[in-house]
Amino acid sequence: MRRVLNHFVVLGSFCFMQVVCSDYVRAQPVNPTLFVGNNVSDNVSVYSVLPDGTLEEVAGSPFSAGEDVQALALTADGRRLAVTNAGKSMFFEDLLFFEVDATGGLTEVPGSPFQTGDAPLGMAISGNSRIFVPSAFLDEMWVFNIEGNRLTNPPGNPYATGVFPNEVTVTPNGRFVYASLLFGGINGWRVDENGSMTPLPGSPFPTPNDGFELLVSPDGRHLYLGGGLSNDVAGYEIRDDGVLLPLPGSPFASGGTSAVNLAVNPGGDFVFVVHVVSETVTTLARAADGSLSLVPGSSQFIGSDARKAVASDEFLFVTDDSSISPGVGVMVYAIADDGLLALVDGSPFPAGVRPQDMVLFLPQDAIGDGDKDGDVDLADIGLLASCVTGPDAGPVADGCSAFDADGDDDVDFADFATIQRAFTGSD
Repeated sequence: MRRVLNHFVVLGSFCFMQVVCSDYVRAQPVNPTLFVGNNVSDNVSVYSVLPDGTLEEVAGSPFSAGEDVQALALTADGRRLAVTNAGKSMFFEDLLFFEVDATGGLTEVPGSPFQTGDAPLGMAISGNSRIFVPSAFLDEMWVFNIEGNRLTNPPGNPYATGVFPNEVTVTPNGRFVYASLLFGGINGWRVDENGSMTPLPGSPFPTPNDGFELLVSPDGRHLYLGGGLSNDVAGYEIRDDGVLLPLPGSPFASGGTSAVNLAVNPGGDFVFVVHVVSETVTTLARAADGSLSLVPGSSQFIGSDARKAVASDEFLFVTDDSSISPGVGVMVYAIADDGLLALVDGSPFPAGVRPQDMVLFLPQDAIGDGDKDGDVDLADIGLLASCVTGPDAGPVADGCSAFDADGDDDVDFADFATIQRAFTGSD
């Protein structure tokens, strides 16, 4: 396998050196980039995140994105953005698909929009390969395989869920998907090679309260669920077979009223909780066993209508989705080593009308950049050869995660095809 792949690398390098690959391979944001969906103004605002945490809107922003922008999701390589709408009909809605350029600018792909189910309130993307969209009003989960700029549906799509699937998350290896149910419970599935899904044993898993936003920790070991009308966060261990087991001490107090939206930093040290009644965000420290504890003094007042949160290891971003036109915008907080939050000067940064969902791209997570120098060049291809496992032969070794392009916990020919497209050459 290693000899064959090394031979293929030589062929791929010829493609690189002859510059015969599409210009699309360079379409990856250079800077940390924040995408904000504006529900009422029907567009997406895009910002470069500067080193001090301030936001600078990119040229051409905001970008038109259909009617009633609802949920956003970004491929792991930062090259494609999916956007759901929520204003078309009682049965079907649109999913728009965009290419992302080096500045973060958006261009809708040919064939977009694609059809999905009614009330697509959440969305998740597995690596660069698959999109999961719950249809809250139809009690279904829609699945799309990403094939270049095309979206196709696997056999069995859509999949039945419990009542009112609200939000969705996927494990880092792409093997398991979970959807929260508004009135309690978490649906779980195993994802097969072709994108089809099989319910996990014991699914739907019981929850202590209503189900709002849920997320998987960056190490893939734990799942957390916002309790909605309760003031806590439920925590679960994710077993090797995907089954969820409640963590000791769960649910954990969130430090505010009505814990709805959650974010976790890439390092996995903290879970941030947005409360829609107290209009606050708090920090919960995450221990090695997955348990959560409130960081004293971390509570910050957001404004008139707190919503979505996303985080890097340095900054936390929260939308204030005011019902007053225009919406207030994006609050940015610096995250101290102990999890305390400090408002960044200039907050709130203006967005469109009713800014809601957000996604954040961090260049250091770029697919193929094994040496973390901001490009994908022949030095990275040399590192790739030492990281090859072959199909289903993981886990991926330490230092090799940049080469697991499809997030399936191995490094094989499928990953190389994506990395080849990611080639930029040296600075």
